[in-house]
Amino acid sequence: MKKNLATSSLLILLLALAGGQAMAQTEANAVANWGPPTYGTPVDHYILELSTDEGDWVQVASTSSTQQDLTLAEGHTYRIRVAGVDAAGHQGPYGLPSPSYAPEDLTSGPGKPGTPYLTGK
Repeated sequence: MKKNLATSSLLILLLALAGGQAMAQTEANAVANWGPPTYGTPVDHYILELSTDEGDWVQVASTSSTQQDLTLAEGHTYRIRVAGVDAAGHQGPYGLPSPSYAPEDLTSGPGKPGTPYLTGK
């Protein structure tokens, strides 16, 4: 009997914009994060798939890490899903897809700065 691998249904995309001088951009850096399976054989690596604008799933990465850097274009929405693969090459089921994520409009000026604070000298 073949054991299935489970992947975490919690998938988080975090926008990680590079700092520095403001320049016109049409792409944003993002990080996909997920948790390891809670049962099944040990994971050797993960398969990451991306859906753009609710389209077909396309494999974008194979990684042994539980996170992956992505470059996403503004003006589109994205979802990711992940499946684990064990050392024997058995792929488990895909976890639940992430919620939709859309990079902010990067051509309309800088985003909101972090909350300022004061300290004594």
